[in-house]
Amino acid sequence: MPHEEYKATIKIKGRKLKLRIEEKDPESIFVAIEGDTYRVRTSDLITRRDWSKQRDEDEDMYLDEEGNTVVSPIPGVIARLAVGEREDVQKGQVLLLLLAMKMENEICSPRDGTVKRIRVQEGQAVQANDVLLEFE
Repeated sequence: MPHEEYKATIKIKGRKLKLRIEEKDPESIFVAIEGDTYRVRTSDLITRRDWSKQRDEDEDMYLDEEGNTVVSPIPGVIARLAVGEREDVQKGQVLLLLLAMKMENEICSPRDGTVKRIRVQEGQAVQANDVLLEFE
């Protein structure tokens, strides 16, 4: 198995932390958080994910079956809208921030398009599968 490395930044309680995830062998992954490295045995994980495909899979789950409506993947509160109606957006662009379990989750555009209608407002509570916005 070739050595693979993935990098991410997460925000916990307002503090941004840099992560580095390394897959060195089939039995474990190594997670470095701000310079401290932790070994995680894959046998201890409930499921093992292909980290390189995760972002695309996450973006796809925001779309309804027709591909024109973005839905909330989890319950939470709309922390910030990052786009407006009639705005052109690119795949991967942040549409809004959803606060859930004290973490800000970026809801990114699953495709290129134009925002037709925003169905939520800042401070609004949403449930999983609630409609957030529609594309033209």
